[in-house]
Amino acid sequence: MVFKKSSLLMCLVALFLGSEILYSQEQVDSLTIYFRQGYSSFDRGYRGNGERYDEFVKRVRQLQEGTNVKIWSVALNASASPDGSPKSNERLAAKRAAVLSRTLHQHLTFADSVITVNSKTISFEALLPQLMEDPDLPCKDDAIRIIQSD
Repeated sequence: MVFKKSSLLMCLVALFLGSEILYSQEQVDSLTIYFRQGYSSFDRGYRGNGERYDEFVKRVRQLQEGTNVKIWSVALNASASPDGSPKSNERLAAKRAAVLSRTLHQHLTFADSVITVNSKTISFEALLPQLMEDPDLPCKDDAIRIIQSD
């Protein structure tokens, strides 16, 4: 049987860890990294990124310290705000995923072949119904008015 542990969701990001022993288990952990609008650089000081990243790396390293522990999958879910064109948002999301992949490789050991990148873009038109459905959204009416005015 295969013993599986997993870790990392960015956006996003999910890592799946595993080792061969007599039982199977899966553990999921996640990490969210925020980027400044229009930028793809990893800013450790922005919105607590550094602290969250360090804690995540610490948890994954603790799992990797066990014998026969292997990362099976790393899913990078990257996105960009809907204020740019769809094409530029796709490029920005892909750059953000690449930056995070390089950053993770600097601190954790896993094969490139386990990485899956999911770049997501959303338009204001697609965002509008989601805003309208959320009864607890602060400044909901203002946000809806701004989107509808374009």
